[in-house]
Amino acid sequence: MLELGPVRAAVVRCFAEPRALDVFPPLASTKGRVAPDELWLLGPAAAGPDLVRRAAAYLAGADPGGLVVDQSEGWSAWTIGGDQALAAFQRLADFPLPPERPAFVQGVVAQVPAKVIVLADRLHVIVPAQLDHYVPERVMAACADLKPVLAQARDFGPGRTSP
Repeated sequence: MLELGPVRAAVVRCFAEPRALDVFPPLASTKGRVAPDELWLLGPAAAGPDLVRRAAAYLAGADPGGLVVDQSEGWSAWTIGGDQALAAFQRLADFPLPPERPAFVQGVVAQVPAKVIVLADRLHVIVPAQLDHYVPERVMAACADLKPVLAQARDFGPGRTSP
């Protein structure tokens, strides 16, 4: 089975000196390094304001010139799950997944730039909001023989999503 569903997620981007981001405290469900001076914090959509507040408080001491921005509305997240998730991803992506789980990677997925959170049982694919419609279209077309099922929206979570 292959399941694809939208995910309600907070995307908080932190920009700071690499040394401050290297030791960033675990404030979110997931964090991912996008660049030496950029770190993403990801969590349930409702957690966005709290993530911003806590990240800004940390950076006020660690790097006063740092910046924290809630960009949740600029990004869309999709979960690819089920026992065919990895097979589907291989058809959709231009890069291999790392063997360790969890992992945070970047590349082209479904022909759009994406950030991917790789978990043991599913993948969260985060794309620019203006390309949101393209992800399910591409998954349905590229994986039709896997009989993908479109799920209802769920809240973002590190090891699972919940209805």
